[in-house]
Amino acid sequence: MATQNVVQPEAVRTQLNRILQSPGLAGSPRLCRFLVYLVEQKLDGKAAGIKEYSVGLEVFDRPPSFDPKEDSIVRASARKLRAKTSTTRMAARRMRSLSRFRRAAMCPNFRPYSRFPGAGSGRPLQRPR
Repeated sequence: MATQNVVQPEAVRTQLNRILQSPGLAGSPRLCRFLVYLVEQKLDGKAAGIKEYSVGLEVFDRPPSFDPKEDSIVRASARKLRAKTSTTRMAARRMRSLSRFRRAAMCPNFRPYSRFPGAGSGRPLQRPR
């Protein structure tokens, strides 16, 4: 029963590619690179290593002297990414196995997609609007 809630990496990557091609992100290679990095780190089991400093170096090509307290590129980009993936139609249509990013967290969460929210959860089904 517990395996029903596991999202396969291939499904996550399929959805990631759809998101990357959406109008909300397609014109922003830096945000796309950031999103790919976050998703791949999570899929590789390295979510605990997602830190502002490492993201600055690995995603935004900052030098080893990068100081997140002085350069807010990671925080600003995380805000932009969160906004683009949660407030556009793209989020509702394309983020099926990739869930939203929680505020103050850079690690994405994955969940199985169901066309009918509440199915199998013991909650009453809600009619799609």
